[in-house]
Amino acid sequence: MTRTDFEYKPWMGFVGYHIVNILTASVSCFERILPQLGSGCLIFTVLSILAIVVSLFAGSTERVTSEQFFTDYYNISGWPKGVAFLIGINGLNWSFSCLDAVVHIAEEIPQPSKNIPKALMWTIVVGFTTGMLTILALYINISDMETQTDFLTVVYYIFRQNKHAAFGLQSLVLVSTTGAMFGVQTWQSRLAWAFARNRGFPFQSYLRRVVPSPFNTPVWAILWSACWTALLSFVYLASKTAFSSLISCGILLQYLSYAVPLVLLLCHGRPNFAHGPFWFPKLGCLANFFTLAWTAVALVVYCFPYYLPVSAAKMNYTSVILVLIGLYIIAYWVLWGSKEFVLPGMEDTCKLDITEIRTCEPQDRNLYTRFRLEGPNQVLWHETPQLSAPGLSINPSKPLELKEAGMEYILKITGRHGKDDVEFKYGLLTWTTDSTSGFAKCRGVTADDWNKGGSHCRTDSRQFQCEFAC
Repeated sequence: MTRTDFEYKPWMGFVGYHIVNILTASVSCFERILPQLGSGCLIFTVLSILAIVVSLFAGSTERVTSEQFFTDYYNISGWPKGVAFLIGINGLNWSFSCLDAVVHIAEEIPQPSKNIPKALMWTIVVGFTTGMLTILALYINISDMETQTDFLTVVYYIFRQNKHAAFGLQSLVLVSTTGAMFGVQTWQSRLAWAFARNRGFPFQSYLRRVVPSPFNTPVWAILWSACWTALLSFVYLASKTAFSSLISCGILLQYLSYAVPLVLLLCHGRPNFAHGPFWFPKLGCLANFFTLAWTAVALVVYCFPYYLPVSAAKMNYTSVILVLIGLYIIAYWVLWGSKEFVLPGMEDTCKLDITEIRTCEPQDRNLYTRFRLEGPNQVLWHETPQLSAPGLSINPSKPLELKEAGMEYILKITGRHGKDDVEFKYGLLTWTTDSTSGFAKCRGVTADDWNKGGSHCRTDSRQFQCEFAC
């Protein structure tokens, strides 16, 4: 605006992207300053919006009439009015984006069952109020809808081509947006931290760590999420159209993340879940169905091209990106998640693979039994000596007792004669094959077929996979 010969290049935005990412990730590593930083950014944003609204009304000499504001319909998309309206509110949705952010820091919030619902509702109130004020100020004072298509240009012309005023108000928006990134770095790192605790990521032994003073935050999880944020910037460098479609996916992915638990909630029955302090049986059910219905509509409408006729440069590739993300999730689950992921509540568990091996000694044509206990990564913890007598040959009155390094309790394995099951005892927990008790779970992973009625002299084995509190 101050230099007519200036030409914006994608690498400039790329560099600015990384500066903001590195700055906000670095500061977010220090837990002590996060509460004050969050409060300060919120106050600054609210005051900035008030300053922008007042300045726009004070500096403008041309305003649309109330009739023009409420009745004129400006549609340059080529779509019918109704479709154009639905596509257009995609941008408005960002005033209510990241509603679930506060949920990801629940462990750092006092009385989360009360304060998190309050924070969610206040997010909607603040988003609606600030968004509505900004929309009113811009569209009442804008003079040319065709040429004034961005905030900086609008302010520039409202203040009669005053560059300093335009840059001043634009700087408020820039600082406010950067301030929001501190919160984004915090909640996305906590999400990565929690997912790593459930063994959902590689390198989970590092990502689940909370680094002590002076940080007191999951620094490795912050760096992990910041690195993925940095990688996404290369999409912007390659194609602004693809990057815009990726950003548009943000709203749809949030809706999908809300819809999945809602479907499970309704399928299993709302009354079957524990109720918090805020529980509305009828209104809550209505809100659940409305959210699912709107998610279905948004999944279709937000994938439409923004303009007609469609060209490659103006195409909306949101649907393509959603499919690619879906394929990535499926592949990730098959290759990693199905093998490593554990449900919440099982995070601090150890895995133990127990193999009962029956071998045949041709000399006496008798069967012998021994047990192999393997810990994580198939590390052999213990192998019993060969025990005589067919069947489970461990004496129930004298259970096998094993105490390995890092185990708080002795693990006792008791074989019951005449039954095809094994009883495991670990500390105060007792459970049997294919049953659960507390955090302990043990299940058979191979068929319990001991070739009954077949050859007596035969080598065979069966396996149990156990998870227990470390």
